[in-house]
Amino acid sequence: MKKSKAAKKKSNAFQFVDHYGKAREAKDFVKGKTGIVYDERMAEHLCLWDDSYPEKPERITHPIKRCSDFGLVKRCQRVPSRFASEEEILSLHTPDLINLLRETDGLKDEAILETISSKFDAIFIHPSTFKMALLAAGSTIDLISSIVKGEVMNGMGLVRPPGHHAMTNEFCGYCFFNNVALAAKHAIDNLDVKRVAIIDWDVHHGQSTQYMFYDDQRVLYISIYRYEHGLFWPNLRESNSDYVGSGVGTGKNINIPLNDIGMKNEDFAAIFFQIILPVLTEYNPELVIVSAGYDAAIGCFEGNMEITPAFYAHMTSMLMAFAKAKVAVVLEGGYCIRSLSEGVALTLRSLLGDPCPKLIDIFKEPSDSVKETILNTISCVKFHWNCFNYQPCDGDEKFIPNLQFLHVIPDKSPESYPTRDCYPSHSDEELKRLDHTIDRLILCTTFRKVDEKLCFAYDKEMMKHKCPTNDHPERPERILSIYNKFNDFNLLDRMVKVTSRPACKEELRAHNSNHIEKMHEINTMTSEQLKRLSCQYSSVYLNNASNDCALLAAGNAIEVVKCIMSDKAQCGIALIRPPGHHAESDEAHGFCIYNNTAVAAQCALEEFGLNRILIVDWDIHHGNGIQNMFYDDKRVLYISIHRYDNGGFFPCLSESNYSAVGEGKGKGFNINIAWNGSGMGDVEYIAAFHQIVLPVAYEFNPELVLVASGLDAARGDPLGGCRVTPEGYGRMTQLLSTLAEGRMAVILEGGYNLEAVSYSMTFIAKALLGDPLPPPVIDRALKNSANDSIRNTLKVHKQYWKSLKFLVSIEVPEIDLIAEAASIMSLTSSPASSISSGVEYPKAPETAPEPPSSVTTYQEYVQSSEIQSLVEAGQLFAVYPKSDCEHLEAHVSPVPNGDWLDKKCCFCSEPVENWTCLKCYSVFCGRHVNGHMLEHNIITGHQLSLSHYDISVWCYGCDSYIDNPRLYCAKNELHKHKFGIEMPFTYGSLSLENASTSQALLFKMDYIKPGIYVLLRRKNLVKVIKIEEKKGSAKERQVQLGRDTIDISDVLGYKIGSIFKLVHQKGRNFKAVFTDRVSDLTDVVLEGIGSGEDNQSQWDDNTSQKLSHQEIAQLRKEGTSAADIVKQLVENNAAFELKTGFSQEKYVKKKEEKYFEYIEVLRPSIRLIAQMLYAQNPLKILNLRIDMLSQILTRANIRSGGRYLVFENSSLGLMTAAIMERVGSVGTVYQIHGGSGAPNQCIEYMNLSEVRHILKTFSFVNLKKLMNMKPCFEDTSEDSTETEQISMDDEKLRIGEKRKLEEINDLETAKKPKMSIKNWEDACSAWKEIQEMPLDGLVIVTRQPEPLVLPLLKLLAPSRSFAIFSPHIEPLTSSYSSLKSSGMALNLRLSETWMREYQVLPNRTHPEINMSGGGGYLLYGTTCIKNV
Repeated sequence: MKKSKAAKKKSNAFQFVDHYGKAREAKDFVKGKTGIVYDERMAEHLCLWDDSYPEKPERITHPIKRCSDFGLVKRCQRVPSRFASEEEILSLHTPDLINLLRETDGLKDEAILETISSKFDAIFIHPSTFKMALLAAGSTIDLISSIVKGEVMNGMGLVRPPGHHAMTNEFCGYCFFNNVALAAKHAIDNLDVKRVAIIDWDVHHGQSTQYMFYDDQRVLYISIYRYEHGLFWPNLRESNSDYVGSGVGTGKNINIPLNDIGMKNEDFAAIFFQIILPVLTEYNPELVIVSAGYDAAIGCFEGNMEITPAFYAHMTSMLMAFAKAKVAVVLEGGYCIRSLSEGVALTLRSLLGDPCPKLIDIFKEPSDSVKETILNTISCVKFHWNCFNYQPCDGDEKFIPNLQFLHVIPDKSPESYPTRDCYPSHSDEELKRLDHTIDRLILCTTFRKVDEKLCFAYDKEMMKHKCPTNDHPERPERILSIYNKFNDFNLLDRMVKVTSRPACKEELRAHNSNHIEKMHEINTMTSEQLKRLSCQYSSVYLNNASNDCALLAAGNAIEVVKCIMSDKAQCGIALIRPPGHHAESDEAHGFCIYNNTAVAAQCALEEFGLNRILIVDWDIHHGNGIQNMFYDDKRVLYISIHRYDNGGFFPCLSESNYSAVGEGKGKGFNINIAWNGSGMGDVEYIAAFHQIVLPVAYEFNPELVLVASGLDAARGDPLGGCRVTPEGYGRMTQLLSTLAEGRMAVILEGGYNLEAVSYSMTFIAKALLGDPLPPPVIDRALKNSANDSIRNTLKVHKQYWKSLKFLVSIEVPEIDLIAEAASIMSLTSSPASSISSGVEYPKAPETAPEPPSSVTTYQEYVQSSEIQSLVEAGQLFAVYPKSDCEHLEAHVSPVPNGDWLDKKCCFCSEPVENWTCLKCYSVFCGRHVNGHMLEHNIITGHQLSLSHYDISVWCYGCDSYIDNPRLYCAKNELHKHKFGIEMPFTYGSLSLENASTSQALLFKMDYIKPGIYVLLRRKNLVKVIKIEEKKGSAKERQVQLGRDTIDISDVLGYKIGSIFKLVHQKGRNFKAVFTDRVSDLTDVVLEGIGSGEDNQSQWDDNTSQKLSHQEIAQLRKEGTSAADIVKQLVENNAAFELKTGFSQEKYVKKKEEKYFEYIEVLRPSIRLIAQMLYAQNPLKILNLRIDMLSQILTRANIRSGGRYLVFENSSLGLMTAAIMERVGSVGTVYQIHGGSGAPNQCIEYMNLSEVRHILKTFSFVNLKKLMNMKPCFEDTSEDSTETEQISMDDEKLRIGEKRKLEEINDLETAKKPKMSIKNWEDACSAWKEIQEMPLDGLVIVTRQPEPLVLPLLKLLAPSRSFAIFSPHIEPLTSSYSSLKSSGMALNLRLSETWMREYQVLPNRTHPEINMSGGGGYLLYGTTCIKNV
């Protein structure tokens, strides 16, 4: 019986809703441990008959080691591995399947194992496979159980074999039991989990997981994978977007098929922002499981995608915002071991709560292919979810879904599958290119290290700013209530408080001086004067303390930003008032005196040199002040989400609307999302984040995120009228925290309901601390007016931001017709599984019509009216080949002899459905056999192939069939072979050309191995050595370090950077033995020892130490440990206990350095080599100190990809090595030397032999001849083949006789050997390159540079930088004058670098009194065009 409206109203009249109930419960939600499960035994599973099989043990051993190298494993809580029970496996798999695999357990007969394996697609079975499959499944189940039970917060399962292809009754695709599906099933059946989300980012579709939960609403399955319209494995029709689930599970299966290769970070980011994040937000899972295949990572031959390892960290962090951070990442695929290992390690870092690493490559426009994929998927699922309402019904740009399926499904499954060489691979050239790219990513990916997770600013002095009438909503208790709530939630002990201070006038650079001076006058104003001044502004009150409080607010905001930018804290919160975002540069406005957020941004721009700052302003009122201050500045991206009400909501300005986009260089960098109405809640704000804020923010790639955090959009705020919950603010904070390596400052603006403000800011703090949070309130569809606001902003800004390309009108046809065929022959294909798509497939006519008599060609036939009528009726599908193709010239070779006509597939020896590559005439099987021709295309880039079946030609580059006269010869040969007659000839002649390309790569070492140079460091003792083979003599394996002899024969094979303990052998002989820890002697030696109050009564009379030098030497000779020696020194020092604790620690540190018993084996770097050489003998490197070396690289603007000339003499090649390291493998370095040979010692030290191709070396004598230089050097030889004597023009030498011998360049006295023809040819070749393209920079390092400067400077292009170093100032002053008078250079500077070292001790850091010059002198500037 239905209740009347009156009865309903009466029953709800006294209903109490606790809006902060969930928030109070979250008090105990604190960041927990990250679990990790792995078992080294899983490496036993391997292919016995194919050593190159990609599913190999290294897939688990290398990621584990990489995680250990980063120190991640020891930070995790180990979840014990275990075997799954048969009952657990039977929950999703059949008994027959289990029994079949059990029968192979321990089976040693390789032939039988291979035969069984061949019955399944892409499977090998090892004698241990059954146990390892059980171990992988059981370990995954227990990881999920630990997360659900709260034993760990989240976790990672490094397990194999993988699982997501393993079907109920069939092994498939390297998989035996579906680990993730079994764990999800266990969670929903046994752990009372009601909603599980499985995100599968493996590059292959996890068809088994889809099948197992296709009609189960408790599991949401989202899969991103390579599909290529069904041409990519597993080649299933049901992998397309329109398979959305069935029964109660309809809409809970979301397929996101990628129909092109080469997808990048921006493509996957678009998928997350447009589909995954919105769906997860609405679904609100209680558990998230990631089927984490890393075969979409760059370098993996299976996927041919280009996702960087760092972006896996970003995707993981985004997912951790859901399910109270109950996220389990379980390893699936990934076959490029290096990118797999990096991706796994960075994923684990995110699970541990570390900030996401910076993405090296700038986001470009998402590809058109991924745009089509996203819109296809949305068109299929939009009616099952509320979150897909952004695409208008009548937009200017229209999109018609394209769900074609091109794979030709065979009538029956093959009786056996290949078990060897059945996988793609990269060519050597491609491997080198990819290795170089991965090298670059690893080298450039930095990990931010901070002292504290979160800092905060608070000062109760800011409460003195208050309204005289005490009834203003901007009241002092606003910050006090937040501070108290922090204390109530036990957050204060987890944060560090910055020092409170007022901003000085110079820091208020966002405001003009008149406004600053006027505000400083209010301290002495009378109440009447204050009242009159307040009336001059819009919505501002003032008292005598207002300016002091405003200065404190701005100063504290600056301090929070400085704390973040100096890496003292990862992120920060400024609890400050008065607020600031309305304050204009010249006046107070809207409760605001100084614009705190803008002042902090200006500080970051100018003091830290930032170029990209993102300001997100979620105050309910538009931040007009911030907008105006940065309106033409592209360095600051300002995004404001606010109420506008068509101009009727404060500040009631037309420029608060979406149409205000910035001006000048700042055009597009001002984004307003303007709500036209009240009641906006979590739904609307998070939708704005998904559609606009996050896509633009990732494309902008900020270096710092500032949040102008007004909390007056919160539920219950007296001014805002909106309904954002604390959980909503927490979610938005979580989403922003993936940016800028976690550098994020939240600065309090508005918010006037004390309860709402305190809970909301507390949730923001908990989000920044990494605590799990309850979900936001997503209980309805997006408001129509909010949807309009989002669309309006998207329409205006999509011209400025390429990521905003998804606002198109989707036209969903009444009947979806799927193009099944790639040729006329394949008209009756049907789906390959029992899952129905709901689409009725058109049937082919029983007989094709006879061609009309007037038709003479195939093209005329398929375009005839009879055929077209069948096409229009849906009875026939025709494919029209392209008549031309851009790849014909380069990818069609002359037809060889007929050997290729009878060949089987070169990979699998299949005799049917083969294709011939028209470039190399290799034969491979087609797509619906094993797809080896497609793999051949991917590996080689050869685009055109000829079908042995129907003599058609397919172009992979054009994604189309081709019919062109140039193809006739090859087609005719095949036609004659098949039918014995010539193919009808209706085409012209054939002409072809060949082309090829190659790419070099940069070598990078990770392990200590023979043939490389390493740097041994023992405290201040440093030495570079070359590692020799272990099989050498004992003497060859010994190194002299100081006065000790060290046997390093056991260091081979360890990671670069490893530490070795020196184990005493005999006398001063030691053996280096690996260790993973270094003992700190301070705690050991000083334990239980008292200390004095001061050192005033201390003096050194050489009687305090009872041990003699001989006794100490004997201790060392006997092999006494460093700890014991120092202990005895302390015990025998009569005055030790009278020293202060600081002096005692200093004494122990000094002795520890002397008797230190560890060495580090480091990769040589320019910094370490320069410091070592300078310490050994600075004269050998011309006093070239590391600080000066750094300045030279900076002043000369050395960068990757450039072409640089370096003249270096008497510095052991240090400068050239530094430049080569900076340039990398892309660029050219031309080295000129003046002696008998090129200085290359430091180049060898740096292990730069693999990039020697960028270095071109020749003597100055050769260059002088080529340039026909006016001789500033005199050539005294009579024959060019004889020794040449180079002497400096006397007029150029104005140095006193006292220093003449020291300062005359080695170039002057060097003896040139007989010139070889090759040296001369090399010099000619380099000179030709320099003439064809001017250089990007010049570096000269020599004692007497002046004669070289003007001639060499002519080789540079205009506006290029140069740097000239000399240990003496006189030659550079002379060079300065010459350059000045020549007009060849601008911005000339002559500088000297002084270095001051700092002493850093616990609780005590101070600079040393003396500064050190003597690092030489530097002349630098920029070239220009003379007289222009």
